[in-house]
Amino acid sequence: MAHYTRTATTVNEQIDILFRRGLDITVDDQTIHRLENIGYFKFKGYCFPFYSEKDKFALKNPQQNKKYTFDEIYQSYMLDQKLHLLLLGLTNRIETQFKARLGYYIAMNYGPLGYKNKALFRNEELYNNWQARSQNGQQNALERNESYVKHYQTDYENDFPIWVVLEMASFGDVSKLFSDISTVDQKTFARQYGQSYVYVKSWIHFIVAVRNYCAHNSRTFRRQFHVAPRIDSKEKRLVTENYLNFGNLFSALFVAKKMCKSRRYFDDTVASIKHYFAAYPLVDIGYFGFPNNWESILANLVVS
Repeated sequence: MAHYTRTATTVNEQIDILFRRGLDITVDDQTIHRLENIGYFKFKGYCFPFYSEKDKFALKNPQQNKKYTFDEIYQSYMLDQKLHLLLLGLTNRIETQFKARLGYYIAMNYGPLGYKNKALFRNEELYNNWQARSQNGQQNALERNESYVKHYQTDYENDFPIWVVLEMASFGDVSKLFSDISTVDQKTFARQYGQSYVYVKSWIHFIVAVRNYCAHNSRTFRRQFHVAPRIDSKEKRLVTENYLNFGNLFSALFVAKKMCKSRRYFDDTVASIKHYFAAYPLVDIGYFGFPNNWESILANLVVS
């Protein structure tokens, strides 16, 4: 295994590297300032989709010998950042609602400590796995110095009701909990979303993945997520370009309309996305998975 031996480069040298690779870029104060704030490594990640081969930019218009510009890639980065914040807020809202509703369902059907009832789970192994994850969530909450944890430890001998357990749990763990409970309970709970439990299980798993991409500021521009949501074939036909066959930001917004119980919050998010699309005109929204008629598709999407 070889060691890393390359030397660090100045911002001016980084600009020269991008120029030699075929990007239309010049040395000026604004470009230097932007690269200093983004970092060459992260900016380079937004260059990859524009390469024709390793370390070489494709021509935007080969007939006119027209190159891609620094501003085009910079706008791609900026729009990605804006969408991350919007989707992060939306997925956080969905997480809060899902935890609240699942906690209420378990409490009302199995009691406040229902997560300790093996009958809630599809088998004993899944039950044991959840107990271990629940303990991890409790430990993480302690490390965050959440005052309510000590309250339940001292006053109730470590008996945490389900609504507290879910508050301590990560979104990923809550998604796993839903997939681990009995099929009957999954079906019953999923009725709140007006969908088959198969879709709700897929959607919440996908929303967790989207939230993680956005929270960790990973590039979502021209990127297919490692998971894709399961969507009814009739609804897929709403999008002729087959964008919904893949895990991307448009499919995340499509699923979010089904999952988000705050209609105004969702509509405000859509309005903000439209605003940012207009603010960064050099970016092709198709690179985020959005068809040209994305607004009308969402407007015509039936939500229970």
